[in-house]
Amino acid sequence: MTAVAIPVADRFLKPVVDAEIRETAVPFIGFAEPKGSKYADIRAALPGIQAGAPYLYKPGTGYVAMNPAKMHVVEGVQFFVEYGADGATPVTVTRTDPGSFKSPLKEAIFGVAVAYTPDGLVPAAVSFRTTKAPAAHAALKALRDCADATAWGNKSPDFRETLRIPVPFARFTATVTTRAKTGKGSGQQYYAASADIKPTTPAEAKMIGAALASPDFMATFNAVIAAHDAQVKKLTDMVK
Repeated sequence: MTAVAIPVADRFLKPVVDAEIRETAVPFIGFAEPKGSKYADIRAALPGIQAGAPYLYKPGTGYVAMNPAKMHVVEGVQFFVEYGADGATPVTVTRTDPGSFKSPLKEAIFGVAVAYTPDGLVPAAVSFRTTKAPAAHAALKALRDCADATAWGNKSPDFRETLRIPVPFARFTATVTTRAKTGKGSGQQYYAASADIKPTTPAEAKMIGAALASPDFMATFNAVIAAHDAQVKKLTDMVK
């Protein structure tokens, strides 16, 4: 793999790894939850989507299927949030794990990603709430790990090749999948997410390099980062 000539911002070299952007001003990745208020709209736009599966929403375009749901995870911030009756408005926020699944405070990791779609790469806000959080943990662990050149390179020759990519988040992809499970106590069905971490291939490296050199892509990317920062600030200001 040859070195990829892409602009290197300090933020990308030192990503925030400590997170649901509900606004539609920027693209976002969500999950088709049967209990969600937009589930009927998602199913109408994407008839073949499975319950609990990830999707991409693009302003001006609408819902886009992610099959597979492959992405570069740029950064993520973890909170524990109690939501109001609408299931979307935060009421109480902390950075401390309550330590009990019975607590109304549920894990939520808010982040920024670059999604692979049939039309190319799309920057997007993303949130991994409750049972989706394990996918974020896997991706954020990889983001931490890839900053250690020795340990990352020792994983395999393919991982070692990605060290030529100057931006850490572009050194791997996370493919997110969900599957239905049943709660042992409640007996209710829920959808758990996991992420398969792979080293970025030479073809993918060319794609992300070209994207980061594109003014149009970067305009959207910067808008997504600004929306993410605003969401994180809002939640941080609520932390008790």
